[in-house]
Amino acid sequence: EQGMVLWGALGLDLPRGFVPPAWYGNAHLKEQVLSKFDFYEDRFAVYKKSQKILSPALSFAGLPKLSLNVAQTSACLALRSPLGTPRLVFHPVDFETIGEARILNLTRYAVLKRTQIFYRDL
Repeated sequence: EQGMVLWGALGLDLPRGFVPPAWYGNAHLKEQVLSKFDFYEDRFAVYKKSQKILSPALSFAGLPKLSLNVAQTSACLALRSPLGTPRLVFHPVDFETIGEARILNLTRYAVLKRTQIFYRDL
């Protein structure tokens, strides 16, 4: 609630959804968010008030460098899977560990292979 007051003080339009950091949450967060916003996303899905979209987050943050090639290959396989709508999640550290070229390649691959979720449509 306090965050919304601060947001309003900035004079910006209200946000439509909330994407919490992986470590931030509780058993009631999804319901709390959906009572005020159009969508909420967690590590495994994107939720609207009346819909759940299976959407696992494919993230590379915190992985040891030795496992990044396997993680990238696994992400490509997940993007090819007909199940759900996986999301690529990049963090600033990824530009150092997997590099900008791989990030661009994964993004291009995802755009070619997957259905895209546009938040403006949620």
